[in-house]
Amino acid sequence: MEPVHLAIVGVDRYTEQILTCLEKSDRVKLCAVCDTHPPLLNMYREKYPEIHFYDDPREMVLREKPGILLLWRDCCKNEFLDSVIEKGCCPVLRSPTIGGLGGAMRLIRQAEKNNSAIFVWTPWLFFPGYQCVQDWIGDAHIRSINCRSATSLADLELPAENNLLSAGMYSALFLTHKWLTLPSQVYCREIFSSAQSTEKAIQYFAQANLVYSHALASITVAVNAGPPEDEIFLTANTGQVRLEPTQSKFFDCSGNPIAGSQKYELTEARQIAYNRHFEHIWQSIIEHQKSTDFELKRHLGVLAILEAAALSARTGHPEQLAKIINFHNIAAYV
Repeated sequence: MEPVHLAIVGVDRYTEQILTCLEKSDRVKLCAVCDTHPPLLNMYREKYPEIHFYDDPREMVLREKPGILLLWRDCCKNEFLDSVIEKGCCPVLRSPTIGGLGGAMRLIRQAEKNNSAIFVWTPWLFFPGYQCVQDWIGDAHIRSINCRSATSLADLELPAENNLLSAGMYSALFLTHKWLTLPSQVYCREIFSSAQSTEKAIQYFAQANLVYSHALASITVAVNAGPPEDEIFLTANTGQVRLEPTQSKFFDCSGNPIAGSQKYELTEARQIAYNRHFEHIWQSIIEHQKSTDFELKRHLGVLAILEAAALSARTGHPEQLAKIINFHNIAAYV
Protein backbone atom coordinates (compact mmCIF):
# COMPACT_ATOMS: atom_id res chain seq x y z
CA MET A 1 0.00 0.00 0.00
CA GLU A 2 1.29 3.43 -0.95
CA PRO A 3 2.20 5.74 1.94
CA VAL A 4 0.12 8.85 2.62
CA HIS A 5 2.00 12.04 1.77
CA LEU A 6 2.40 14.62 4.53
CA ALA A 7 3.42 18.27 4.40
CA ILE A 8 4.37 20.53 7.31
CA VAL A 9 3.61 24.21 7.85
CA GLY A 10 6.00 25.87 10.32
CA VAL A 11 9.28 24.70 11.86
CA ASP A 12 10.52 24.97 15.44
CA ARG A 13 12.63 23.12 18.02
CA TYR A 14 10.74 19.83 17.55
CA THR A 15 10.90 19.75 13.74
CA GLU A 16 14.10 17.68 13.68
CA GLN A 17 12.44 14.94 15.75
CA ILE A 18 9.45 14.95 13.43
CA LEU A 19 11.66 14.62 10.34
CA THR A 20 13.70 11.83 11.93
CA CYS A 21 10.51 10.00 12.80
CA LEU A 22 9.04 10.31 9.29
CA GLU A 23 12.30 9.13 7.69
CA LYS A 24 11.72 5.71 9.26
CA SER A 25 8.01 5.46 8.47
CA ASP A 26 6.71 3.35 5.60
CA ARG A 27 3.13 4.55 6.16
CA VAL A 28 3.55 8.34 6.13
CA LYS A 29 5.96 10.02 3.71
CA LEU A 30 7.09 13.63 4.16
CA CYS A 31 6.93 15.44 0.83
CA ALA A 32 7.35 19.12 1.74
CA VAL A 33 8.01 21.66 4.49
CA CYS A 34 6.91 25.29 4.49
CA ASP A 35 7.76 28.27 6.64
CA THR A 36 7.01 31.91 5.92
CA HIS A 37 10.52 32.74 7.21
CA PRO A 38 12.74 30.98 4.62
CA PRO A 39 16.01 31.30 6.62
CA LEU A 40 14.55 28.86 9.17
CA LEU A 41 14.53 26.18 6.46
CA ASN A 42 18.21 26.46 5.55
CA MET A 43 19.38 24.02 8.21
CA TYR A 44 17.21 21.28 6.66
CA ARG A 45 17.84 21.80 2.94
CA GLU A 46 21.17 19.96 2.72
CA LYS A 47 20.26 17.21 5.16
CA TYR A 48 16.95 16.39 3.43
CA PRO A 49 17.51 16.97 -0.32
CA GLU A 50 14.52 14.80 -1.26
CA ILE A 51 12.09 17.17 0.51
CA HIS A 52 10.65 20.21 -1.24
CA PHE A 53 10.74 23.51 0.67
CA TYR A 54 8.34 26.44 0.34
CA ASP A 55 7.67 29.83 1.88
CA ASP A 56 4.00 29.90 0.82
CA PRO A 57 1.67 27.21 2.24
CA ARG A 58 -0.90 27.71 -0.51
CA GLU A 59 1.66 27.01 -3.22
CA MET A 60 2.91 23.96 -1.31
CA VAL A 61 -0.57 22.42 -1.01
CA LEU A 62 -1.39 23.18 -4.65
CA ARG A 63 1.83 21.60 -5.99
CA GLU A 64 2.33 18.70 -3.56
CA LYS A 65 -1.31 17.66 -2.96
CA PRO A 66 -0.59 16.11 0.47
CA GLY A 67 -3.07 13.82 2.19
CA ILE A 68 -2.06 15.18 5.61
CA LEU A 69 -1.12 18.74 6.51
CA LEU A 70 0.62 19.11 9.87
CA LEU A 71 0.18 22.69 11.08
CA TRP A 72 3.14 22.63 13.39
CA ARG A 73 2.88 26.35 13.95
CA ASP A 74 -0.65 27.59 13.45
CA CYS A 75 -0.23 30.69 11.31
CA CYS A 76 -2.84 29.97 8.65
CA LYS A 77 -6.06 31.90 8.14
CA ASN A 78 -9.54 30.41 7.90
CA GLU A 79 -9.67 30.71 4.12
CA PHE A 80 -6.54 28.59 3.78
CA LEU A 81 -7.82 25.88 6.12
CA ASP A 82 -11.16 25.83 4.29
CA SER A 83 -9.39 25.32 0.96
CA VAL A 84 -7.26 22.52 2.46
CA ILE A 85 -10.36 20.70 3.72
CA GLU A 86 -12.14 21.15 0.38
CA LYS A 87 -9.18 19.54 -1.40
CA GLY A 88 -9.62 16.38 0.71
CA CYS A 89 -6.49 16.98 2.77
CA CYS A 90 -6.71 16.23 6.51
CA PRO A 91 -5.29 19.06 8.66
CA VAL A 92 -3.56 18.14 11.91
CA LEU A 93 -3.67 21.11 14.27
CA ARG A 94 -0.83 21.41 16.70
CA SER A 95 -2.81 23.81 18.87
CA PRO A 96 -6.61 23.48 18.75
CA THR A 97 -7.04 26.44 21.11
CA ILE A 98 -6.56 29.11 18.43
CA GLY A 99 -9.98 30.54 17.70
CA GLY A 100 -11.43 28.92 20.82
CA LEU A 101 -14.66 26.93 20.79
CA GLY A 102 -16.18 29.10 18.08
CA GLY A 103 -13.25 28.53 15.74
CA ALA A 104 -13.21 24.80 16.44
CA MET A 105 -16.93 24.45 15.69
CA ARG A 106 -16.52 26.35 12.42
CA LEU A 107 -13.79 23.95 11.30
CA ILE A 108 -15.80 20.90 12.38
CA ARG A 109 -18.83 22.01 10.36
CA GLN A 110 -16.60 22.68 7.35
CA ALA A 111 -15.12 19.19 7.63
CA GLU A 112 -18.56 17.59 8.00
CA LYS A 113 -19.74 19.39 4.88
CA ASN A 114 -16.81 17.89 2.94
CA ASN A 115 -17.03 14.46 4.61
CA SER A 116 -13.53 15.00 5.95
CA ALA A 117 -11.83 15.03 9.35
CA ILE A 118 -9.68 17.41 11.34
CA PHE A 119 -7.14 15.96 13.73
CA VAL A 120 -5.24 17.40 16.67
CA TRP A 121 -1.56 16.76 17.40
CA THR A 122 -1.76 14.83 20.69
CA PRO A 123 1.53 12.95 21.26
CA TRP A 124 0.94 12.78 25.03
CA LEU A 125 -1.77 10.17 24.37
CA PHE A 126 0.89 7.83 23.07
CA PHE A 127 3.52 8.05 25.79
CA PRO A 128 4.02 4.43 26.94
CA GLY A 129 3.25 5.13 30.59
CA TYR A 130 -0.03 6.92 29.83
CA GLN A 131 -1.26 4.29 27.40
CA CYS A 132 -1.34 1.60 30.08
CA VAL A 133 -3.55 3.55 32.49
CA GLN A 134 -6.77 1.96 31.26
CA ASP A 135 -5.36 -1.48 32.12
CA TRP A 136 -4.77 -0.34 35.69
CA ILE A 137 -8.14 1.37 36.06
CA GLY A 138 -10.19 -1.61 34.87
CA ASP A 139 -13.46 -1.53 36.83
CA ALA A 140 -12.01 0.75 39.51
CA HIS A 141 -13.45 4.19 40.26
CA ILE A 142 -11.07 7.14 40.11
CA ARG A 143 -11.34 9.28 43.23
CA SER A 144 -8.77 11.96 42.42
CA ILE A 145 -6.25 13.07 39.81
CA ASN A 146 -3.32 15.31 40.71
CA CYS A 147 -1.26 16.61 37.78
CA ARG A 148 1.92 18.63 38.32
CA SER A 149 4.00 20.13 35.54
CA ALA A 150 6.93 22.53 35.62
CA THR A 151 8.87 23.55 32.53
CA SER A 152 10.59 26.46 30.84
CA LEU A 153 8.94 28.63 28.22
CA ALA A 154 11.37 27.26 25.61
CA ASP A 155 10.44 23.63 26.34
CA LEU A 156 6.65 23.88 26.20
CA GLU A 157 5.32 21.11 23.95
CA LEU A 158 2.53 23.38 22.69
CA PRO A 159 3.08 26.94 21.41
CA ALA A 160 2.20 29.52 24.06
CA GLU A 161 0.33 31.77 21.57
CA ASN A 162 0.09 34.42 24.32
CA ASN A 163 -1.94 31.91 26.38
CA LEU A 164 0.21 30.13 28.94
CA LEU A 165 -2.84 28.59 30.61
CA SER A 166 -3.75 26.52 27.55
CA ALA A 167 -0.14 25.81 26.54
CA GLY A 168 0.76 24.59 30.01
CA MET A 169 -2.40 22.68 30.91
CA TYR A 170 -3.77 21.30 27.66
CA SER A 171 -2.28 17.79 27.78
CA ALA A 172 -3.17 17.26 31.47
CA LEU A 173 -6.70 18.56 30.89
CA PHE A 174 -7.18 16.23 27.95
CA LEU A 175 -6.00 13.18 29.89
CA THR A 176 -8.19 14.14 32.86
CA HIS A 177 -11.17 14.62 30.53
CA LYS A 178 -10.45 11.23 28.95
CA TRP A 179 -10.40 9.45 32.32
CA LEU A 180 -13.13 11.41 34.15
CA THR A 181 -15.18 13.13 31.37
CA LEU A 182 -16.61 16.60 32.06
CA PRO A 183 -16.55 18.28 35.50
CA SER A 184 -19.47 20.23 36.88
CA GLN A 185 -17.36 23.16 38.11
CA VAL A 186 -13.94 24.66 37.33
CA TYR A 187 -12.01 26.93 39.68
CA CYS A 188 -8.70 28.42 38.53
CA ARG A 189 -6.08 30.79 39.90
CA GLU A 190 -3.19 32.34 37.94
CA ILE A 191 -0.02 34.16 39.00
CA PHE A 192 1.94 35.89 36.27
CA SER A 193 5.00 38.10 36.50
CA SER A 194 7.11 39.71 33.80
CA ALA A 195 10.36 41.38 34.86
CA GLN A 196 11.35 44.72 33.39
CA SER A 197 14.78 43.34 32.48
CA THR A 198 14.86 41.15 29.39
CA GLU A 199 17.53 39.06 31.10
CA LYS A 200 14.91 37.64 33.41
CA ALA A 201 12.27 35.30 32.05
CA ILE A 202 8.51 35.45 32.44
CA GLN A 203 7.31 33.45 35.44
CA TYR A 204 3.90 31.84 35.46
CA PHE A 205 1.95 29.62 37.85
CA ALA A 206 -1.61 28.34 37.60
CA GLN A 207 -3.78 25.81 39.36
CA ALA A 208 -7.15 24.54 38.12
CA ASN A 209 -9.48 22.46 40.29
CA LEU A 210 -12.06 20.38 38.45
CA VAL A 211 -15.03 19.27 40.55
CA TYR A 212 -16.90 16.04 39.76
CA SER A 213 -19.75 14.36 41.63
CA HIS A 214 -17.47 11.49 42.60
CA ALA A 215 -13.94 12.88 42.23
CA LEU A 216 -11.67 15.91 42.28
CA ALA A 217 -8.90 16.76 39.83
CA SER A 218 -6.16 19.30 40.48
CA ILE A 219 -3.88 20.48 37.68
CA THR A 220 -0.87 22.66 38.49
CA VAL A 221 1.50 24.18 35.94
CA ALA A 222 4.59 26.32 36.45
CA VAL A 223 6.57 27.99 33.66
CA ASN A 224 10.07 29.28 34.42
CA ALA A 225 9.23 28.87 38.10
CA GLY A 226 10.93 25.72 39.36
CA PRO A 227 12.87 22.60 38.38
CA PRO A 228 11.47 20.48 35.50
CA GLU A 229 8.66 18.19 36.61
CA ASP A 230 5.92 16.24 34.87
CA GLU A 231 3.90 13.70 36.82
CA ILE A 232 0.34 12.54 37.40
CA PHE A 233 -1.00 10.83 40.51
CA LEU A 234 -4.11 8.71 39.96
CA THR A 235 -6.02 7.57 43.04
CA ALA A 236 -8.79 4.99 42.74
CA ASN A 237 -10.64 2.79 45.20
CA THR A 238 -8.01 0.10 44.47
CA GLY A 239 -4.91 2.18 45.17
CA GLN A 240 -2.69 4.87 43.66
CA VAL A 241 -0.22 5.06 40.77
CA ARG A 242 2.29 7.73 39.77
CA LEU A 243 2.71 8.38 36.06
CA GLU A 244 5.49 10.11 34.15
CA PRO A 245 5.79 10.55 30.37
CA THR A 246 9.24 8.92 30.38
CA GLN A 247 8.27 5.67 32.10
CA SER A 248 7.72 2.37 30.39
CA LYS A 249 4.74 0.17 31.29
CA PHE A 250 5.84 -0.59 34.81
CA PHE A 251 2.72 -1.71 36.70
CA ASP A 252 0.14 -4.46 36.29
CA CYS A 253 -3.64 -4.18 36.53
CA SER A 254 -3.42 -4.09 40.32
CA GLY A 255 -0.90 -1.28 40.34
CA ASN A 256 1.97 -3.54 41.41
CA PRO A 257 5.44 -2.67 40.01
CA ILE A 258 6.80 -5.00 37.36
CA ALA A 259 10.35 -6.15 38.05
CA GLY A 260 13.01 -4.84 35.68
CA SER A 261 10.89 -1.99 34.38
CA GLN A 262 12.87 1.00 33.09
CA LYS A 263 12.42 4.61 32.13
CA TYR A 264 13.11 6.17 28.75
CA GLU A 265 15.04 9.32 28.08
CA LEU A 266 12.56 12.12 27.33
CA THR A 267 13.71 12.37 23.70
CA GLU A 268 13.25 8.62 23.26
CA ALA A 269 9.80 8.64 24.90
CA ARG A 270 8.76 11.52 22.66
CA GLN A 271 10.04 9.65 19.59
CA ILE A 272 7.97 6.60 20.56
CA ALA A 273 4.90 8.81 20.98
CA TYR A 274 5.45 10.53 17.62
CA ASN A 275 5.84 7.18 15.83
CA ARG A 276 2.65 5.81 17.36
CA HIS A 277 0.75 9.01 16.63
CA PHE A 278 1.65 8.98 12.93
CA GLU A 279 0.71 5.30 12.76
CA HIS A 280 -2.73 6.05 14.20
CA ILE A 281 -3.25 9.06 11.91
CA TRP A 282 -2.41 6.87 8.91
CA GLN A 283 -4.81 4.17 10.09
CA SER A 284 -7.61 6.69 10.67
CA ILE A 285 -7.25 8.07 7.14
CA ILE A 286 -6.96 4.69 5.43
CA GLU A 287 -9.89 3.19 7.35
CA HIS A 288 -11.93 6.43 7.33
CA GLN A 289 -12.11 6.50 11.12
CA LYS A 290 -13.33 9.80 12.55
CA SER A 291 -14.16 8.89 16.14
CA THR A 292 -10.66 8.93 17.58
CA ASP A 293 -9.14 10.70 20.58
CA PHE A 294 -7.19 12.99 18.25
CA GLU A 295 -10.21 14.05 16.15
CA LEU A 296 -11.09 17.70 16.82
CA LYS A 297 -14.63 16.87 17.97
CA ARG A 298 -13.19 14.95 20.92
CA HIS A 299 -11.40 18.11 22.09
CA LEU A 300 -14.42 20.36 22.44
CA GLY A 301 -14.87 19.35 26.06
CA VAL A 302 -11.27 20.32 26.83
CA LEU A 303 -11.73 23.68 25.10
CA ALA A 304 -14.85 24.26 27.21
CA ILE A 305 -12.91 23.47 30.40
CA LEU A 306 -10.15 25.87 29.33
CA GLU A 307 -12.66 28.64 28.67
CA ALA A 308 -14.23 28.06 32.10
CA ALA A 309 -10.77 28.07 33.73
CA ALA A 310 -9.77 31.34 32.03
CA LEU A 311 -13.06 32.95 33.09
CA SER A 312 -12.64 31.71 36.67
CA ALA A 313 -9.10 33.10 36.80
CA ARG A 314 -10.47 36.52 35.83
CA THR A 315 -13.51 36.55 38.14
CA GLY A 316 -12.02 34.69 41.11
CA HIS A 317 -15.12 32.47 41.31
CA PRO A 318 -15.88 28.86 40.28
CA GLU A 319 -17.48 28.56 36.87
CA GLN A 320 -20.24 26.15 35.89
CA LEU A 321 -19.18 24.17 32.81
CA ALA A 322 -22.80 23.77 31.70
CA LYS A 323 -22.96 27.54 31.15
CA ILE A 324 -20.05 27.38 28.67
CA ILE A 325 -21.46 24.34 26.88
CA ASN A 326 -24.94 25.84 26.51
CA PHE A 327 -23.58 29.20 25.37
CA HIS A 328 -21.65 27.58 22.51
CA ASN A 329 -24.36 25.00 21.80
CA ILE A 330 -21.97 22.03 21.83
CA ALA A 331 -23.92 19.65 24.10
CA ALA A 332 -24.40 17.21 21.21
CA TYR A 333 -20.61 16.90 20.80
CA VAL A 334 -19.49 16.58 24.42
